[in-house]
Amino acid sequence: MIRSFIEDLIRPLSGSLGKKLRYWYYKSVLGTCGKNVFIDTGVFFQNPKSIHLGDNCWVDKNCILIAGQLQKENVRKKNEQTPEDLYTTGKLVMGHNGHIGIGTVIQAHGGVTIGNYFTTSANCRIFSFSNDPYNCRKGTVGSRTDIFYVQSPVVIENNVWLGLNVSVIGGHIQSDVFIQPHSIVTSFIEENSIATGSPAKKIRPRFT
Repeated sequence: MIRSFIEDLIRPLSGSLGKKLRYWYYKSVLGTCGKNVFIDTGVFFQNPKSIHLGDNCWVDKNCILIAGQLQKENVRKKNEQTPEDLYTTGKLVMGHNGHIGIGTVIQAHGGVTIGNYFTTSANCRIFSFSNDPYNCRKGTVGSRTDIFYVQSPVVIENNVWLGLNVSVIGGHIQSDVFIQPHSIVTSFIEENSIATGSPAKKIRPRFT
């Protein structure tokens, strides 16, 4: 209750005072909060102890970062090719020198690991756990035995850039990849790629 009150007070504060207060506060409540982390106005964290941010990260305005392991029945795992040693269920882990763009949502119940030099444009979405549309026959609210889920871990390696309004719904994105705006990632994207579409596919190398 007290924590929610403090967060409601500091979340909208602009200027250097708001920046300093948020850094001081979240350094004590996040699982890891590195040096020179800038948490902008309007940012919301759920289960902050399961969120780990490296040095020199910027979480831009109105982002939502959600983590924590859910105790659910009827969970189907998707994307078995994503190596289990690269993510931890329930944790959001982000490396150094990353920028999470305005209005981005990252949901890490299924596990999200992000490397160094990560960038998103505005309004991106990264989801690793959701209701299973292929098995839920009685909606998504009600008896736990009638509700089904799908876990889709996300692994994003170094120097990855998500363009405007990109969605990542599970999958493994290797290093040096640019995902073009409005694309949807659902599986594996090889290193040094420009990828686009729904589902996103490589169209050419990013660097030559």
